[in-house]
Amino acid sequence: MLEDIDDIWDLGDEEEWFVNPGGIPQVVASKLPRFLYIPADTACKEVNGDTSGVMGQMLSELFADVRSQSENFKQAQSYLVQLEKELDPTDQDSEFGKMLAELNDILANVFPDTKLHATADLSDPEKVLKPAFTVEMSSNVRTSVDRQGSGMIRAAAFGILRYRQKWMAQKKCDEQRAMIIAFEEPELYLHPCAANQMRNTIYELSDGFSQIVASTHSPFMIDLSRKPRQILNSFSINEDGLRVIPFSVTDAFKELLDEDKNYVKMLQRIDDQIARIFFAKYVVIIEGDTEAVVIGESIKRLPQERYNHLICDFEIIKARGKAAIIPLVKYLTAMGIEPIVVHDRDEATPGAVKFNAPILNAVGQHGRVVQMQECIEDELEYSAPTSEKPYKAYEHTLSWGDNWMDIPEKWRVKMKEIFGDYVE
Repeated sequence: MLEDIDDIWDLGDEEEWFVNPGGIPQVVASKLPRFLYIPADTACKEVNGDTSGVMGQMLSELFADVRSQSENFKQAQSYLVQLEKELDPTDQDSEFGKMLAELNDILANVFPDTKLHATADLSDPEKVLKPAFTVEMSSNVRTSVDRQGSGMIRAAAFGILRYRQKWMAQKKCDEQRAMIIAFEEPELYLHPCAANQMRNTIYELSDGFSQIVASTHSPFMIDLSRKPRQILNSFSINEDGLRVIPFSVTDAFKELLDEDKNYVKMLQRIDDQIARIFFAKYVVIIEGDTEAVVIGESIKRLPQERYNHLICDFEIIKARGKAAIIPLVKYLTAMGIEPIVVHDRDEATPGAVKFNAPILNAVGQHGRVVQMQECIEDELEYSAPTSEKPYKAYEHTLSWGDNWMDIPEKWRVKMKEIFGDYVE
């Protein structure tokens, strides 16, 4: 139909080519997020300014951002056009034209009808203007990047990412292109304190225009106390193949009541180890330190093979109080985790026994409950002290031998009730 409307077409006898006209692919690409991958085997090239490394890519990205708003860059196009004229091969008076003419004269002596044609294309300044960066690092002494440690190099990569996020927030522009940053094992080569700082940096970067995708073997890279805007996926390999478990942290948190949210927030802030639940096959929730001491000492007395299997597959989490078990169970079951809850029955303690039914209801069909009759001291067959319960429990375990069968039979039965075939 459009071909029948003559007024909208500008027809001519000569062909006219448009250099780099752009189009839909370029427009779409400019709106998509940038992608930056930081591998686990970070070498010095990641920071020394090499264009294939993290630092080089980031500096190039920063240069592109600066270039897009620079008046000098806008003027560069006109100067490049003038420079392109100086490289006109048809101009016999220019050095470029003379060189081609002399070169073709030499070729004509061998192949009379053969010529070389070279044309300089400076129409796209983004391709022509490529900056080269020289990067050094200093830690008391200024050196080249290859003389710094791997942890320092990776920290520098994260630092430039953090700066870019801050710089983008300060820019006065209506359009800010997002970035997807893929970190592979960000905890590598770092001191534990530095790893904690790295975790904070990752979460701060994700608060703005960047999305962080990180693979890690460390639970300390997961901070559940942050505003719940994260998605956790657990990848493992078993006999049936690859196993992927998604944990909907955000949805699980939203499903909690306000009071339950406060309990979970408290646990997340006082216990970094709670993030280990995402790396275990089975999660055991206990009341507090006394249970942790006794169970820990019992596990140490297992045969080596059983011990290795148990600590690999189980994670023990302290709820730090019987009341806190209920919201913690709700939080875990909402994410698809089926916990094993271990707590005292406390039949003779009205203030504690009232939590038994709510705990059982919270677990429901999504886990199981193991009760101590009436408390852990009764299971261990000694009187419950009025103070220093964890220390008294540890003292009691010192009377055991070094082997699993040296543990009192009543407590071995309770351990089997908790851990099943992993202990016997």
